[in-house]
Amino acid sequence: IRDPIITIINPNQDDLFGDHAPNFELIIDELNLNQTWYMLYNSTWNSMNYSFNELTGLINQIAWDGFWNGTVTIRFYANDTLNNFGFIDIVVRKNRYDPIITIVSPEPNDLFGIDAPNVTIYKSGLYLDTTWYTIDGGATNFTFTGNSTLINQEAWDYYDFEDVSITFYVNDSLGVIASDTITVRKDPYSPIITIYFITPSANNTYYDEEPTFRVSVYEPNIHSIWYRVGSTNVFIPNNTDISLETAIWDALPQGIFTIEVFANDTLGYMNNPMTLTFLKDTFAPQIVINQPINLTYFNSQPMINVTVYDPNSGTPDCTYTVSGYSPVWLENNTEVLLDETIWNDLDDGVFLVYLTAYDTFGHVNNSIILTLYKDTSPPVFDSLIPINNTSYNAAPLLKIAYTDPNLDTIYYKVDSNTRFILNDIEQLFDASIWSGLDDGPFIIEFYANDTFGYDSTTVDLTLIKDTIIPTIHVYSPANNTLHSTPPPLFIDMSDSYPDTIWYICMGTKVIPGVADPLDISIWNSLGQGEFQINLFANDTAGNLNSSVILTLTKDTVAPVIKLNLPYNNTNWNTNPIFNVSAFDPHLLSITYKVGGYAPRGLSNNSNTPLDDLIWYNLPEGLFNVNISAVDTLGNQKSAIITLYKDTTDPVIDIINPQLFDVYGDIAPNFELSITEDNLNSTWYVLLGESISSPFVGFTGTIDQVIWDLFGNGTVTIRFYAND
Repeated sequence: IRDPIITIINPNQDDLFGDHAPNFELIIDELNLNQTWYMLYNSTWNSMNYSFNELTGLINQIAWDGFWNGTVTIRFYANDTLNNFGFIDIVVRKNRYDPIITIVSPEPNDLFGIDAPNVTIYKSGLYLDTTWYTIDGGATNFTFTGNSTLINQEAWDYYDFEDVSITFYVNDSLGVIASDTITVRKDPYSPIITIYFITPSANNTYYDEEPTFRVSVYEPNIHSIWYRVGSTNVFIPNNTDISLETAIWDALPQGIFTIEVFANDTLGYMNNPMTLTFLKDTFAPQIVINQPINLTYFNSQPMINVTVYDPNSGTPDCTYTVSGYSPVWLENNTEVLLDETIWNDLDDGVFLVYLTAYDTFGHVNNSIILTLYKDTSPPVFDSLIPINNTSYNAAPLLKIAYTDPNLDTIYYKVDSNTRFILNDIEQLFDASIWSGLDDGPFIIEFYANDTFGYDSTTVDLTLIKDTIIPTIHVYSPANNTLHSTPPPLFIDMSDSYPDTIWYICMGTKVIPGVADPLDISIWNSLGQGEFQINLFANDTAGNLNSSVILTLTKDTVAPVIKLNLPYNNTNWNTNPIFNVSAFDPHLLSITYKVGGYAPRGLSNNSNTPLDDLIWYNLPEGLFNVNISAVDTLGNQKSAIITLYKDTTDPVIDIINPQLFDVYGDIAPNFELSITEDNLNSTWYVLLGESISSPFVGFTGTIDQVIWDLFGNGTVTIRFYAND
């Protein structure tokens, strides 16, 4: 929504021009610039519009020729793609007759150095003749042709650091002269740099933090001041205390480094760089231990000799300190015995020596700690394996430990035999000594000494040789017996050095007491059938008897009964037949029992009728039979079946028809009463015809087809029922 904004750089307001059209230079502020053009006008004439694309150019000569002497307004236009519109006017003067000369460049007060400047002019007029300039007030003139010239270098060299006025002239053949003067500045000198050291106070010195200095530059036309370390440039203000940037300082290695200081002026003249040289030292002195070697042992005062290195001038200081004592000064690279008072006061064992070095900046290196050992005592017995008075059936492992920083030799003796042994490492007792020992106790004597010749006290160990295995006695249970409950275990052992008796059954290890039953959890986990108990006994020497195995059989399941005959809830008019299958690996007997009668035996999987005495004495109706099977361990299984005794025929009573009732063609209805608890089927027959007609229920109608078979006369209807 904003109009384009036009700024005119050239020409300037009221600039004078002659026959030659002026140049122009513009700035247009518009992001979406579309078109640019200009026109010329005054009170008497308007030119046409002239388009242009660049922001610099020459006013159209034909348009310029359309105006005479006087003022000319040049109007520049611009629009954008949304047709927002802007313009600006500039008024210039035109003189077609008298000579005109104008200095186009440089600008007044422009700065130049040693090299003479180049000057561009505008000139116009009829009958122009000569163009010249002077830079010494007219004492010396220099003619030239064209619209530009390089100022005479010798004339320019005459001037030092000062302002220089240059006047340009042009005349015509009538002797009319025009001129224009410009004053420029000359600065032929580079900046002058002075360095003031702050910390450190002089060049070529060590320092442990960022150096600080001040750069003072004399230069009226100063442009920039900067310093360079490596490839990094840092610009700084004039005459201000400056510290080297921390990032640069931190990246520098230890030792020498340089800072180059530069200054230039607006002409680009730069001083010869000044170089500051410093030495970075942020590390503490380095300590090299010549004597003693770390982690070594001494039975007298150790010698101390250290060399301290530091890049700073002067010799750094060094001390040693024994933990718990005051520091002691050391001469660099000089052998010194550890202080006698400290040595005599130290207990045997480890002691620490702290070495410390200091440089002139106060950097401290206290990273060196020597661990040394004082040893003026014999080896000290620590521990022994095996335990005294233990039994072995083979050569035992021996492990003896002594404490001594300079332990030399350990050995043992049995009678007149001597063998060496390593410290605190398991080793097998010598086989040849072992094989020569009888069963029973024997003594091993241990000895130790150190490299300083100190002998330890003797250590005695008594052990027992036992190579005879224990004997196992099983009192119960008997082998190959049956059990329905956990069998009692009464087992013991005989041995000179008894230790433990136990058994393993189904992967479980149990140590029983005297006459304890088999562990209930094991018993419950066992399946039915045969199982084994592995018996073990050992003694304190590790002799093992694993030769006894008990084979037992678990049977806690009652026999399985299958009742083949009779079927449950069936009716019988004679003795029912029993047929029972019983399954059990240890089956003892199968019986049946009815009411209060004594049990009767059954053969497995055989037909047996119910006892006659029991059958004849049973009343009509329901009775229960208890079938039982038992195995040799008393596991019993029973089953009860219900049977019905029925030895009475059904009783039929004819309600309708009555005797000698008379019927016609239509077959008669009938109604009966039947007395029978276990009625099975009913039917009737008309005598004289063999067709049997079944019926359900106690009422019905005689079959019409059968009835029609009979002519007039008597018909006998016989009704049947069975159970």
